[in-house]
Amino acid sequence: MRVIIFVFLCFLGVQASADIYLEPYVGFMEGTVKADETVTLLGQSIPLSASQNEHGTLFGAKLGLSYFGLSFGGEYMGGQPVSGGSGAPLNDIGAFVGFTFPVFLKISAAYFFSSTLGNVSETDANNIEFTEKAKGKGYKVSLGFTFLPLIVINLDYIAHVWDNIPLEATVTAYKITDTAGMLSLSLPLSF
Repeated sequence: MRVIIFVFLCFLGVQASADIYLEPYVGFMEGTVKADETVTLLGQSIPLSASQNEHGTLFGAKLGLSYFGLSFGGEYMGGQPVSGGSGAPLNDIGAFVGFTFPVFLKISAAYFFSSTLGNVSETDANNIEFTEKAKGKGYKVSLGFTFLPLIVINLDYIAHVWDNIPLEATVTAYKITDTAGMLSLSLPLSF
């Protein structure tokens, strides 16, 4: 019993508090998107692949808690990257963790457990176009520099894999991947 009272008295003066963390951002991304498809015709599997450059503006926000430079919580990222002259809506929802150093440097990483690339257009054998949403996962790694008060310039690396795509009967596998770099501005707030 004395040990419990001693431990209680030792921690009586310790007070833990975390701040609410909010960081909206906007940035310009550029990268490569690749589509891999396997078509089965007459019992033979034929692998097909195509790759294109992509670019566009992405926006998002992080919302969570921060404690002594460590921040963690949820993140949303969206936009409409353009590849091959057309764009598709991108929506990512995930979790992030980050750390802000006292020397104007910030690092963070996010894992997007829900990523949708909307309106993937295909044309079937009868020239009828249909649209579906591709579902998958992704991640983002960021390095941020604070040059101005409250504004952070971030260099981001983003990667996605969308492999949950409704398929036609002759297509046995379809996967879309992308890798991109993004230059973004963010406004990290703790209150």
